[in-house]
Amino acid sequence: MSRPLRVLHIIDTLGGGGSERLVWDIVRLSDAARVKHRVVTIFREGYLATPVYAEPLRQLGAYGSKAETWNEQVRKGGLPPLSEGRSSVSNLPPALKKPLVSIWNFGFSHCRRVKHASEHVPSMFTIPAEFFRFKPDLVHTHGFYGFKYGLLFKTLFRRPTVHIVPALFSQMEAQGTGWLVNRYRRFHRSVDCFALDAGYRNELLSIGVPA
Repeated sequence: MSRPLRVLHIIDTLGGGGSERLVWDIVRLSDAARVKHRVVTIFREGYLATPVYAEPLRQLGAYGSKAETWNEQVRKGGLPPLSEGRSSVSNLPPALKKPLVSIWNFGFSHCRRVKHASEHVPSMFTIPAEFFRFKPDLVHTHGFYGFKYGLLFKTLFRRPTVHIVPALFSQMEAQGTGWLVNRYRRFHRSVDCFALDAGYRNELLSIGVPA
């Protein structure tokens, strides 16, 4: 084609993990005359990890406008962990302290789940908006939560989709993203290419993904 190939990368965060490093390497090592990259994230900058690769990608023009700094987002915070509130109940009788601690843990756990779910809401608007703005020729999904967007854009707009398999199935299950395995099983025909570590190959074959 006469213009550079446009690749939209969808990734959970831009912290310091392997997938994030891969995105950074793909962008910085590509021939800018042949490929143009755009990177969008599921979670806001700094939510799950310090955004190690956000600024380098921003300087290359592949990532969004200046967002809140890491410190600004940390200051917003959420509910304090139990350890910070422990002193307020430490002097209570055990008969009262135990149920209060249980209630606190229950409430804190559910508040964290609600907060985590709410963090997905902005990307439900920003990622489709970036898709229409950037008009990619290829969608490349990394990590765990971006897979659904690759399926969406492939189904509705027939964009070729590449997905990086981020972990072993046992690792996904251990960290609470085991649902991704079932999505691979159900929707693998909508993925043009799975890119993966050689150690993951047999796992994908075992759930019906063709070689």
